[in-house]
Amino acid sequence: NYDEAQFVILENWICGDANEEFDLDNYGFTFPEEEGWIKVWGRGQDIGSTADLILTLDQETNTAVSVSQIGTTDPLIIAPVTNEDALYATIYDQYGGIGDQNFYELMISQVKAPVEYNQVEDDEFGENNAPSGAIEVSNGTRIFGQTSTNSDTDWYRISIPEGQTTNLVLSIEAFAYGSPLDSIIYLYPPEVFESSETPYTAVRNNAYGSATNLDPTLRHTVDNGGEWAVLVKSNLTGGSDFHWYVLDIQLEEIVE
Repeated sequence: NYDEAQFVILENWICGDANEEFDLDNYGFTFPEEEGWIKVWGRGQDIGSTADLILTLDQETNTAVSVSQIGTTDPLIIAPVTNEDALYATIYDQYGGIGDQNFYELMISQVKAPVEYNQVEDDEFGENNAPSGAIEVSNGTRIFGQTSTNSDTDWYRISIPEGQTTNLVLSIEAFAYGSPLDSIIYLYPPEVFESSETPYTAVRNNAYGSATNLDPTLRHTVDNGGEWAVLVKSNLTGGSDFHWYVLDIQLEEIVE
């Protein structure tokens, strides 16, 4: 119940525990600038607690959930936000644990963008939700995108040189940097621009699991160049402006 949320100041450790099963602690806060990045970090396992924490971040229709990060079951969310509406962080033991050993610490901070990029997905009206609206990218592109809804699919068009063999590497940077996104990458041949029924050539996603890096890297050798398509979307249900990623594209000619 966000009407009863405790409003807190950024950059202060918040301490709490579970007095009853599924004791949800809600904290409200406002972002100090028009837009920027927020970090919401819950600690339990790393400070000796028995709590298996789940953390949510909400702002109007945008929602994100975290249950782990790489190397620990403690949750972390780093996301772009605005100050148009209040934000709410909710933390609790996802299995309903209680007792003196079921405690947590929570820190909410304003931070810099955790990744660098040189292009931004322009998708205000869902233009790139199909191959016909694919955004053009190239070797060295690092494009920032968001899977803003459950059905959001982000298509990109990349021109691969003809007359040579090319090693294509597509990497997602998201979960490892605090994004709640569990992403999946598809690579499609040029025929997909003529027929949406064209099957994909390669696909990559990382299996979901505690303390696992969910960011996929797809590597593929292309013998015939042309206009190829890349599709990025969520591997799970759910989407919001908090579900962000950077797609890194690298092309390298293979010389025999």
